[in-house]
Formats: sequence, C-alpha cells, structure tokens
Amino acid sequence: MHAPLSNADLAAAGPFSRLRFFHTTPETDSTNRELLQRVGPDADGAVLFAEHQSAGRGRLGRRWVAPRGAAVLLSVRVHVPRDSGLLRLGGVLGAVAAAEAVQQATGLLPSLRWPNDLALHGRKLGGVLAESTPLPPSGAFRALVIGIGLNVYQQRAHFDAELAQKATSLEIESSTPVDRRQVASALVARLDHWLCRAAGSAGGGEELLQAWRGRCAEVGQVATFRSDGREIRGEIREISAEGDLLIQTESGESVRLDAATTTRSW
Repeated sequence: MHAPLSNADLAAAGPFSRLRFFHTTPETDSTNRELLQRVGPDADGAVLFAEHQSAGRGRLGRRWVAPRGAAVLLSVRVHVPRDSGLLRLGGVLGAVAAAEAVQQATGLLPSLRWPNDLALHGRKLGGVLAESTPLPPSGAFRALVIGIGLNVYQQRAHFDAELAQKATSLEIESSTPVDRRQVASALVARLDHWLCRAAGSAGGGEELLQAWRGRCAEVGQVATFRSDGREIRGEIREISAEGDLLIQTESGESVRLDAATTTRSW
C-alpha cells in the first residue's frame, strides 16, 4: 500500500503564482465535479487531489477507473474571462503539463494523442478533461477546471481484459522505482507554469501549442474519428490555434474536428 499524498506534497515544488489552495481527500466521486461546484475565496486557484474517485470520468462521460492510491487524480480551477482563449485550450494545457511532469519525475517521454490522451509505447497512460462553468452574477468570468488522471502504480492485473491491451502505467514502463509524490508535485508546478504563460502573455497560447506539437507524434498519420455521428478518416495535418484538429480525408476534403464533440478509439 502506497502512502497517501498530503497538501504539502502537492505544494512541494512551489512557490506558485496561479495555484494557491491545496486540498487532498481520500475519496470523492469526481475531482472535476467537486471543483466545478466549489464556492468561496479558495475556489480560484484551487488544487484538489483524490486517492480514489468513485465516479471518475473522462470526455463525453466515459468512466475513468483506477485502484485506490495507484494513480494521480487531480483537478485545478482558475477563473478566466468568458472570452479567454484558455477556455478552448484547457485540454491542451493539461496534456502538455502532464507530459512534462512525467518526463521531469521519471525520465519517460510520453507522447500526446489528440484530443486528450497521453501515451507510452502506444498504450494509454493518462487523460485530461477540461470543463468550465459561468460565474455569477454576470457571467463575465468562467471557472475553468482541468482534470488529469495518470496511471502510476497499476500492474497489468489491475486492468480488465480490454484495457490490458490498451493501457499502461509509469511503474510498468519505468526501469526504476516511481515516486507518485514527485509526479504529482511536478504536475502542479507545470500546470501553474502554463496557466501563467498561456493567460499572461500575448504569445502564450501559441507557445503552448508549439509545446503540444513537439510532443505529438501523429502528424502525417492516418486515423479514424467520430464526430457528430459521422465517421471520418483522414491524415492528421495540424492543431489549430483553438485546439481543433485539422485533417485531410482520402477524397482531399479538409475537415476541422472539435475536441468537445469528437471521439476516437485506441
């Protein structure tokens, strides 16, 4: 049994500029749901880590399941203007921060798989779910919540028959012991860095996209997607400034795919 993380573990890589309030809990249904519903002065800049999620979820309501204490299950919340480009790039930001944190803490080099997955050797390591909700009274600002799940201590036996062919963990992939505390604290630090850069400078959004492109090995590959009830197959060309994926179909049609409504299989 691995030791639970503390608030101090999350804040270990500080000081931080954007993330200020650190919370850990033995269990919640969903860290994203809890932060989306949080009110009070400690909502903006909140970080919530859970040892276990009873109803963890990914994009489009897909379930996220991890044994207690085996993963990094973490969400952060920041308040941004309702016209902020960061609202469209929350998933990109979370994925880049997670990949950088894994590299920093373990030396492993995850690749990014649009729209929200991290992969190692072709298997899913983790995922990102970005959501937002309007803030009262005027709705001029929105609460952006970025949730990240990373498989850390799972072994092959922890995955069911289907996932065993598609998923992996840091401990499976690493040749040296993995410290979940280091992964979590590095993740908070990289999230804080990118939240400051992407929202605080004119070129921050493009810098974030360049970081994403540098870790995506899919450009030029052919993949199949499902969007608005339609199956679309094409060559991956680029990610747009808004975080959409641009592909070219076999017929030569250029298609823009929205991460909010597009799915793909492993």
